[in-house]
Amino acid sequence: MNSNTVAVRRTSPLTREEVRTLLESLVQALVPHPGSIRVNYTQAERTTIYHIDCPKECIGHLIGAKGRTVSSLRTLLTAITAGHGFRSIIEIPFYEI
Repeated sequence: MNSNTVAVRRTSPLTREEVRTLLESLVQALVPHPGSIRVNYTQAERTTIYHIDCPKECIGHLIGAKGRTVSSLRTLLTAITAGHGFRSIIEIPFYEI
């Protein structure tokens, strides 16, 4: 392998599903109504978009003070998925950066 070659790990749908399950567990621990949280994902070639579906009353708990909680979730998700060779994005309804 020369110095210009980038090694990329191949991912399987199972890896993305495991990340989805982890993210759902983390988000459910943050909100007062954990049963109302659902995380789904849409997969592109190298980017996976994780959609967090939750009621409006849970948004404040999920975003946190000055967006710190959601920022931390995004950082954690990026670190996990980068090791598996794909990008990840978190989308939350009613919340835009």
